[in-house]
Amino acid sequence: MSLTDLVTPPFLVAAALLTLGGVVKAVRPEPAVRALHDAGLPSGRWTVRLMSVAEIGVGAGSLIAPGLILDASLAAMYLLFAAFLLRLMRAGPSVGSCGCVGSRATPPSVVHVALDLVATASGVLSSVAGVPGITHVAPGGPLPGVTMALGLAGCAFAAYACVVYLPEAWASYRRHASHGAASSSGPQVFTLSAGARP
Repeated sequence: MSLTDLVTPPFLVAAALLTLGGVVKAVRPEPAVRALHDAGLPSGRWTVRLMSVAEIGVGAGSLIAPGLILDASLAAMYLLFAAFLLRLMRAGPSVGSCGCVGSRATPPSVVHVALDLVATASGVLSSVAGVPGITHVAPGGPLPGVTMALGLAGCAFAAYACVVYLPEAWASYRRHASHGAASSSGPQVFTLSAGARP
C-alpha cells in the first residue's frame, strides 16, 4: 500500500469537514463570533463569514481537485484551528464553545486538538504524496461513488461525534466519594455527576 493510499481517506474526510464547517459558520456565525471574542481575537459576523468562504473554497477545492497549494492550505487551516483551540483552553472553563459545530455548545478539548493535528498531517503528507480528487477515487459508475460518499460521510460523522460527545461523556463521570485516593489499589468506581446531561 502506497503513501497516497494511506493518506487519501483522512485527507478527503478533513476536506469534507472543512467544507461543512465553513457552510455552518456562514449560516450561523454567532457561535464562532463568541469563540473568537473569548480567545481575544478580532471577531464579528463578517470576519467569520469571510473565514467561512475561505474554508469552503479550500475544502471543496481539496475534495474536487487537490494539489500542492490546496493541500498546504488545508494543512495550514487545521494547524491554525488547533492553535486556536489551545488558546481557548488556556482561557479557562468560562469558554462555552469553540464555535466549530454551529449552535451546539462544544467546549474545546484535547480530542478536538488531536483530530485537527491529524488533519494537518494529512494535508502535509498529501502535498508530498499527491492525492486524487473524489471524482477519481471511485471510478467505474455511480455505485462505487455512492459507496465512497457513504464511507466519507460515516467517517466525518465519527469525527464529529468524537469532538462533540466524547469529552462530554468522559467529563460526566467522577470518582465515587467513598472510593477516594485512600483506596487507589482497589477497583475504580465512577458515578454519573448530577450536572451531566442524559
